[in-house]
Amino acid sequence: MTLFPHVCSRRGLPSDMPIEARLFMVAPGSQILGHCHWQGDPQCAPTLVLVHGLEGCSESHYMRGIAEKAWGGGSTSSG
Repeated sequence: MTLFPHVCSRRGLPSDMPIEARLFMVAPGSQILGHCHWQGDPQCAPTLVLVHGLEGCSESHYMRGIAEKAWGGGSTSSG
């Protein structure tokens, strides 16, 4: 997974995936930055949390791939 992205790049995320940058407090005085892609009302929709390693990045090949698959498997309808 380290060398593959340099040979075969992933296309961009779907254009209908809105992105909201949000800081989450994980301990007193410590926060992590989350790039949120909400489908529908975030107060009542199921949530998937993806966390990369210490040296990782939300723009990495595998994180973008998982986000794209999760977005495609979600539902934007309420009910």
